[in-house]
Amino acid sequence: GRTAAVACASWDQPGIALVDVASGTVRTRRGAGRAPRALAYTPDGRRLAVTGGGEEGEIVVLSAGALDVIVRRPVGLEPRGLVVEPGGRAAWVALHGDDRLVRVSLRTGRVLREIDVPRMPDAVALSPDGRRLLVGHGGRGGDDLTEVTVRTGRVRRHAAGGRVAGVAFTGGGRGVAVLGGTGGGALVVLPVPGRMRGVPRRRELGGDPRDLVVARGRVWVVDGLTGVVQGLRA
Repeated sequence: GRTAAVACASWDQPGIALVDVASGTVRTRRGAGRAPRALAYTPDGRRLAVTGGGEEGEIVVLSAGALDVIVRRPVGLEPRGLVVEPGGRAAWVALHGDDRLVRVSLRTGRVLREIDVPRMPDAVALSPDGRRLLVGHGGRGGDDLTEVTVRTGRVRRHAAGGRVAGVAFTGGGRGVAVLGGTGGGALVVLPVPGRMRGVPRRRELGGDPRDLVVARGRVWVVDGLTGVVQGLRA
């Protein structure tokens, strides 16, 4: 909780910056290839995985302290969202240009598995038990959510009712998504398989939410127009 990793300047002098949370100062900044997009620490905090490369998509695994490159390997076209598995051995990457999710070894960078999903996958989240993936999409599919059963690869689509700006899971396994768009912001909560029935629940927020994170039992949403952060119950 002491350091924030930030992907900077996607095309103009791209790099990764490590920011000291307490002081707000940049401790380290290093290049990590072209167009860095999404990043995530491994659970032990020792490595940092980064997607990037645009059409020459790649995954880069860095040491968390010095940002030295440990692994760099191609994964597919336009990698976007990234989520590390609880064990830290692999990560799921959304390939925006290939319409699929790939499971990638963080030790070797090799693609271990592929799952086809609807067009232009963007944001991706993994349930706490590792059994389900939740995917937000760009382009014409930007109003949809895709829920994937990891074991079987089964895909279920949900109509989100607005542009998906971010996805996550709560600690109890509920899939949540925040919808953006000026004046149309909302929080969507999906049913939990086997425990909840019916259609997704929607809570209007207004404004233009840009992303969300789950922490301390709440869903935290930031508004891109006002900078206001809200903590919501799912």
